[in-house]
Amino acid sequence: MELFSFIKDKHKNIFNIGLFFLTILVIVYLLPREGKFKYEFQKGKPWMDETLIAPFDFPVYKTSKQISAEKDSILKNLKPYFKQDSTVLKKQLNYFRKSYNEKVEAFFNKDTISNQLRYTKSEQQRFRKATEYFYAEMRQLLKKIYKRGIVQNSEVDMKLTSDSKVFIIVDNVAQQYSYKKIYKQKEAYKYLINKSEENITKIKDKFRISSGEILDFFKDLEFYDYIKPNLSYDREKTESYKQELLSDFSLTEGMVQAGERIVSKGEVVDTETYRILNSLKKEYEGRLGGEDRSDLILLGQFIFVFAAIFVLYLFLYHFRNEILQNV
Repeated sequence: MELFSFIKDKHKNIFNIGLFFLTILVIVYLLPREGKFKYEFQKGKPWMDETLIAPFDFPVYKTSKQISAEKDSILKNLKPYFKQDSTVLKKQLNYFRKSYNEKVEAFFNKDTISNQLRYTKSEQQRFRKATEYFYAEMRQLLKKIYKRGIVQNSEVDMKLTSDSKVFIIVDNVAQQYSYKKIYKQKEAYKYLINKSEENITKIKDKFRISSGEILDFFKDLEFYDYIKPNLSYDREKTESYKQELLSDFSLTEGMVQAGERIVSKGEVVDTETYRILNSLKKEYEGRLGGEDRSDLILLGQFIFVFAAIFVLYLFLYHFRNEILQNV
């Protein structure tokens, strides 16, 4: 109740104080927050203002086109990182041995009586030796392929050419390789198929095999099952290396010293002068209205407007009090 009574008795004063601060807030809100470069200029047009002298030291900033071109040039040297999973080869070799033996046994146990009547014992021994030879050759090929590395194209989100270099991390040690020597999964499969056909030709001559049935056995083996990627794209490591390459990149090129003439009145603003003027504008506005100073600017504006209106109030209070009485 006392609060309501106080507000009722002092409502006029409360209204005036509220109006006082509302006026300050509105004025401060309408004031600009950042410094503005007072000169207007265009490339290829004459400089219409007085001769401009550099008011302070400032860097000359590169154009966006320069920045883009230089970054592209730097990133051409970017070598992506891949991690090698050494367990993939071991798993696939074990899988190849197990499945191959099962297929061989299934083949020789198929229609046993028919096979015994169709092939002599010596022929069957040659067939067995042929399968052992084929297995040994294909096992070595798998080792060779996995040593070079197998990667999925979909894992790499950058354009890599045959001339590109990459880093492969093996046992926490990064080694540089030529990207063209790394197999993509389909390439590894095609290579294995081509080599298997060469080995089948060797088997025909080496073991004097003419039977299409056993040759078809080798041709029908599904080698794609034994080709799995053992290299994975290390995005985190690659991004870290990318930032390292860009860490020394500078957005500026050269300096303009305080007191140095920038452009004279009537002089045409060429490309270089335009770049310097833009650099001065950026630096000038940054110094006056940078984000780290916006709070200070706001506080300063508030204090300035408060002082100005308060001085006006004091003037009216002492010399024009009748105005205040009528408010």
